Amino acid sequence: MVLELSDEIAAAAPVRDERRLTHRMKKFTNYIGSGIAEGAFSASLRRAQSWTEFREICDRFLDTDGVFPDEPVEDGKLFCGFRELNAQQSSPSHV
Repeated sequence: MVLELSDEIAAAAPVRDERRLTHRMKKFTNYIGSGIAEGAFSASLRRAQSWTEFREICDRFLDTDGVFPDEPVEDGKLFCGFRELNAQQSSPSHV
């Protein structure tokens, strides 16, 4: 599904430079990559320099029958405090 989405974005993207497109897609995958393979997925993507590398890494880590986390892992700055923020927004006093 991630590869299908990335292909759609690539087809519709105003970015025609493969390197720039790869870096753009790496930004998107930061959000879904948190916690996959204990951070190895995100670490591998950070090193990808081409569209081919990006796709190979996605294939390697995401083309599996394994179960992925329902919620992001609070690992570092990206989702730090996510659970508390979500609970705060869904509380009746916040509505």
